[in-house]
Amino acid sequence: MARDSGRPPASLPQAGPRRPVDETSHADAVRNFRRRLTRTQQLRLAHEAATTRSAELRLAYPGLVSVGSGFRMRCAESGGRPVLTREACVIFVVARKWRTTGRPADPRRLPAHLMAAAGTEEQRILCAIPTDVRPLALYGRPQPRASFSEVPMPFGVLVQAPGSEDDVCGVVTCGVQRPGQPGTVFAMSCRHVLSRSLIDSDDSQTALPVLLNRDDQPSLGKTSAVRGELLRSPGHGFDAQLIKLRGSAELRQAMSGLKFALADAYLQDPGDLGLGFWIATGRADGKGRRKFVWVDYTGTVKDFEMPYPLGDGSVVRVRHRLVLHGISESLLMPGDSGAPAVRTQGGRQLIGMYIAGKGVNAYVLPAWQLFNPRNLGIGNELSWGVATTP
Repeated sequence: MARDSGRPPASLPQAGPRRPVDETSHADAVRNFRRRLTRTQQLRLAHEAATTRSAELRLAYPGLVSVGSGFRMRCAESGGRPVLTREACVIFVVARKWRTTGRPADPRRLPAHLMAAAGTEEQRILCAIPTDVRPLALYGRPQPRASFSEVPMPFGVLVQAPGSEDDVCGVVTCGVQRPGQPGTVFAMSCRHVLSRSLIDSDDSQTALPVLLNRDDQPSLGKTSAVRGELLRSPGHGFDAQLIKLRGSAELRQAMSGLKFALADAYLQDPGDLGLGFWIATGRADGKGRRKFVWVDYTGTVKDFEMPYPLGDGSVVRVRHRLVLHGISESLLMPGDSGAPAVRTQGGRQLIGMYIAGKGVNAYVLPAWQLFNPRNLGIGNELSWGVATTP
């Protein structure tokens, strides 16, 4: 769990143990969280509390599906979709909401706040982190977003297989630097795209040709055997894989103008995420430029299951250790799998990899997980990074 909770700096407010407080100190703790912490500190503290308390809370409340962190949602007055606020909180995802109005002592009632200590060892303050309860149905029925049709994706890639007339379409997320192979250029995308998991009954093939999805279809390289696993629950899967590129020129073509900063190239803590991010799709806008879709960040979701319909007709429910959830301003489409979530429309910082969605719901693997080699079955390389685009 520790490897997937990010690498927060030493100044991160740390979640402390729960302790009884009287009404006055509780009110002070509420004010401390609201007034004495910045939004970034609030999000970091909420994330730390959700990470360290998740197992305890799920044991205490059997109806609790997941514990995450992010921003609170409020129900729309007219029965429309919920309204996202900018109040940081711990998120409780439940199978369904129970009515506990008028029954404050109901043991099923989830706590309205979680207590945590913030600050340095010399000066720590007690904070009450607000919570938000969301039914699992709110997250929709996400689907992997690879494409097998002739949808125009000029900034995407095609993955071919011998003897098959169907190419699988997705998007390259970023270039990858591997210290064990300094002279080789790699890129990353979704495993369900690069291994053709949703179309081929045997997705154990490697060295499949990867082409740019445009009329002349120039070759980028071939798929690598370095990839995560799409395991059946309750194990954790990881939907990412590498491409061994022909060279740095092919990386430049695949990234289509996106560049990441040499320092702070990728997100390492959800507290630094802010209000949202851009998805750099493989599609073109009305002017022929790469289409970007804005996504409002709602929060993290732990142990989130998604159905993957495989090529042999079976469906595997894959549990992801942690995903970022957001609401997109316009619909993301099949073929957008692997699209990078980025800080700006020029890139600057990689937020993560878009893997699934349905309607306006968007799901992203966070960047700090993408650069943990253990998630792709390698334990001896501890310093992967984003490759600089030439």
